Amino acid sequence: MLFPLAAGRGMGFDRGMTDASAQINWLNHGQAVPAQSPMTLVAGPLRVDLIEGELRYFTVEGAEAVRRIYAAVRDGSWNTVPAKRSGLEVERGEDSFTVKWRSEHVDGDIDFVWDSRITGTPDGCIRWEFDGTARSAFAKNRVGFCILHPLDTCMGQPCEVEYVSGDIADRNFPTLIDPFQPVRGLHDYRRLKHAAGAWDVELEWEGDAFEMEDQRNWTDASFKTYSTPQRLPLPARFRAGQRVRQVVTIRVTPRSREEEKARTATPSASLTVDENAALPFPKTGLGMPTHGNMLSEHEIALVKALHPSHLRVDVKTFHPEWPAILAQAGREAVRLDCALEIALHLTHADALAAVVAAAAELPCPIARWLVLEEGKPVVNPGLLKAARAVLPGPAGAGTDIDFFPLNNNRPAPDSADFIFCSLRPQAHAFDDATIIENLVGQEHVVITSRRIFNPLPFVASPVTLRRRWHKGVPRPAGELPPMVDPRQLSLLGAGWLTGSLRALAQSGAVSITWFETTGWRGVMETEQGSPLPDQFPSEPGAVFPMYHVLLATARFQEGEILPVSLPNPLEVQAVVLRHQNHRRWILSNVSALPRTVELPGIFGTGATVTIRRLNAESAPAAAQDPTAFLTAAHPLPDGPLTLAPYETAFVDVIQS
Repeated sequence: MLFPLAAGRGMGFDRGMTDASAQINWLNHGQAVPAQSPMTLVAGPLRVDLIEGELRYFTVEGAEAVRRIYAAVRDGSWNTVPAKRSGLEVERGEDSFTVKWRSEHVDGDIDFVWDSRITGTPDGCIRWEFDGTARSAFAKNRVGFCILHPLDTCMGQPCEVEYVSGDIADRNFPTLIDPFQPVRGLHDYRRLKHAAGAWDVELEWEGDAFEMEDQRNWTDASFKTYSTPQRLPLPARFRAGQRVRQVVTIRVTPRSREEEKARTATPSASLTVDENAALPFPKTGLGMPTHGNMLSEHEIALVKALHPSHLRVDVKTFHPEWPAILAQAGREAVRLDCALEIALHLTHADALAAVVAAAAELPCPIARWLVLEEGKPVVNPGLLKAARAVLPGPAGAGTDIDFFPLNNNRPAPDSADFIFCSLRPQAHAFDDATIIENLVGQEHVVITSRRIFNPLPFVASPVTLRRRWHKGVPRPAGELPPMVDPRQLSLLGAGWLTGSLRALAQSGAVSITWFETTGWRGVMETEQGSPLPDQFPSEPGAVFPMYHVLLATARFQEGEILPVSLPNPLEVQAVVLRHQNHRRWILSNVSALPRTVELPGIFGTGATVTIRRLNAESAPAAAQDPTAFLTAAHPLPDGPLTLAPYETAFVDVIQS
C-alpha cells in the first residue's frame, strides 16, 4: 500500500506540534515535538527501522547486522548541515518495500539536494541509492553515506574485505580502540562481509572508495564505514551543478547452524546485579559556569547539597585574566566546601612560576592538575615534566577534546600521575537514540585507556552532552549556541546521566566531572533565567532533572557501586549504589514508551523498600523544591516495576 506525504510525520518529515503538548515534550526530551516513532520495514529475513530519514537497527533473527545507515553533508569545519526532507513515499508488502524522499541541506554558502530511493526484496537484500547535486559552490569534508557497524556483533570478530583493486583479504574488527584512521587494513574497499549470529552480512558500495574508522575514539559505540578516504586533502570544493551518486547494498545469507552454536549466545532477558564485584564510588564534581557569574547563596546551597568533591576551572595562562579566574574559582570552592580541579592550559614553561605562586594563595585544596598545551593534541613530554616538577598536587596528561588525539599521541605511563579525557556523545549525530547508544562508548574509552596507560588511573573531565566550543563560522545572533543542548533540562538528560555514571564507574574511572554548576550547560538554571527562553525554556532558579540523579548519589560517595548488566540499554539505564545497610537503585527509562523491569533480590529480605518517581507529572514541583522530592518516598509494591516514558525512579532498600 502507498503512504502519502502526511504519513511522514512519524519519520521527521514536515512535522509540527501544538503549544498544549510542547511543554511536556520539552520536559521529556528537550524538544517541542514528540519523540518520533520508527516505521519497521521488512526485506525477507531482514528487518530495519526507518526514522528521521535514516535506517537503524538492521536485525536478522534477533542478531544486529548493521547499526545504522545515513547520508551526511558536513562543511569544511566538520559541522553537520541538517536536512529538510519532503516528498516521502512508502510502499510496503509483507516482505519487501520501496521508500523515496528528497533531502535539502542549506546553510550559509551550502546548498545541496539529493534524492533517496531504498528498496528491500524478499531475498534479504536492501539497496539504498543516493543521487545528489550541489546547487552552489562550497567547501565540504564529507557528502555521502555513513554506515555504522555494531560493537556487540563486530568487535574483535573476523571480516572479509574486497578492495577497489579487486584483491580480497581477511581482517578483524579491533578489540581495543584503534588509534589509526582508517583502521589498519580496512580502507579503499568496496565490499565487506562478516557474521551476525547464524547469518552472513555482506555490504557493497558504489560511487566512491570507502574506509573504516573506530568511532569509539569519539565516544561513539560503533565502527563507521564512510566515503572519501581521509588521505585526500580536506576540505574539498564542490562546484555548482556537481553531481554525487552513491549506492550501498546489504545482503544477509544463512550460515551453518552448527558453525555458529559456539559463538552465538542467548542474551539475558533481565537486569542483573553483581554483588561480588563492588567498585568504590568515583569522585564526582562540576565545572565552573561559562556565564562567568558568582553563584548566589541559593545556588550555593543547592550545589553544595550534591557534595561535589571538586570544582573544575580552566586556567588559560595566555589570557591576561587567568589569575582573576583562578582566584574566583578558589572562592567558589570554599563556599562549596570542595577542592579545585585545575585544567591548566600552557603555551610554555615560563608561565609555571606565576601559576605556582597563584596556587599558593588559593584558600582551598587542589584535587589535581589537568596539564594541557594550547594548540597541541596532548602536552609535549618536556612541558609535562616541567609542570609536574613544580605543581602542588597530582598532575595528569590527556586531552581536552576527544580520545582520538590522546590515542594517537600517547604519553608514557611514567610521565604523569593519571590520564584524563573529555567525553561527549554527539561528535557525529545528535538524535536521542544516538546519545543513549553512545554511553557504551564511554566504557570503551576508559577500558582502552586503563589498558594502554596501565597502571595510571583514568579521570573523565569534563563529560558533557555537546562539544564545548564551536568550530567554523559563528552562528547568527538569537540562535541557540552549538555548545548548548536543550536536553540538558529534560528527563532524558537525567536518564543519560544515569547511564553515564554506570558506564564510567563500572569501567573504572576514579573521578568524573560533569557539565557545569549553573546555566544552560549546568545542572540547574540561574536565578536570572535562560537567555533564550523560546529555545531553552527553563524556569529561573529551578534545578534540572539531572540534578536529582546527582543528589541521589550524594550520601553514597563513601560507598560502593554494584555492576549492573542491562537487558536492553537503549530502553532502561540503571545504577545500584550501596553504603552500609542502605542500597539505592536509580532506574531511568530512556525511551518514549513505558518499560517494565524486574528488581532482583529486593523483596522478601525483611527490608524497607520505597520509591520516588521523577516523571512528567512530578518533575515541575521537584525542580522548585528538590529537598521535598528527596524525602517524598512511598512504599514500593512487590512485583515488576513499570516506568513511564523518560521516567527515573529512585528505589531505596534499607535493611533493619
